[in-house]
Amino acid sequence: DVGRGRGGTSIAIDADWRMASWNVDPLSASASALNLLDPAPDRYWHARVVAWPATIDLARSDEATSTLTAIEVHGARHVDRHLWPSRVQLLTSVQADAPRWRAVRTFDLDYDDEGKALLRFAPVRALSLRLEFHAPPEQREIALARLRLVP
Repeated sequence: DVGRGRGGTSIAIDADWRMASWNVDPLSASASALNLLDPAPDRYWHARVVAWPATIDLARSDEATSTLTAIEVHGARHVDRHLWPSRVQLLTSVQADAPRWRAVRTFDLDYDDEGKALLRFAPVRALSLRLEFHAPPEQREIALARLRLVP
């Protein structure tokens, strides 16, 4: 189960989305999952993973559904590339308080030369998003720089 993000701080994506929760602890206070929503190039998420998947939940700030067609996943260039996840499952919900998750698709993350993986899917409406990141079982850390939601 995904625990509430530490500290209660929210950072918005284009003022419409916020980090709602995550299930893995960052390696340091400066490597929080909140950094995934921060456009600053020197910020990134780096966490210890006890058991996969490493999960993050995003929620709409204004409680109005949004239509999305893609998500860009940016690998953290500040760490070894082998710490980037290899797969992700995307789930959505149109309920905010008690989400009922619907699987959209599972993606193999194919990062380009700039360290970006583009996840394209049929348009979906959502109030909440869940990303379940996967990697080989022997991998015990995850690191990503940013998520960008594409309408």
